[in-house]
Amino acid sequence: MQKLIAEFGIEAMTFTAKPKVEDTAHQWLARANLNPDDPHSADTVAQALMLAFELATFAPSLSGSTAIDRLVRQREPSNGEEGAALEALQQASFRLLRIRSFDRDGVLLVEDLATGRTCVDS
Repeated sequence: MQKLIAEFGIEAMTFTAKPKVEDTAHQWLARANLNPDDPHSADTVAQALMLAFELATFAPSLSGSTAIDRLVRQREPSNGEEGAALEALQQASFRLLRIRSFDRDGVLLVEDLATGRTCVDS
């Protein structure tokens, strides 16, 4: 089941808006100190692009549908296991959080980068 979910997750990335992925990665990388001669810079760019793809896969578009939703509409499961994997993936949510503050009691103020909402987590 995990393998199917991973495969469908990768397939769903083809339903993302590539310019949005690139814009997100560019925003993150604008703050990075990248050096073309440093091999770690290439890793940083690759990680930013992968996280931006994952975020775009689960973030709803203006219509409210996600890349996962678009995949499910396009793909007919061939068996019950595929159907269950697609349903599990459709119910999943990916959140990329920015920590805004941290207090001594372990309470975090975080911003959800997909929605822009700020919330408290402990």
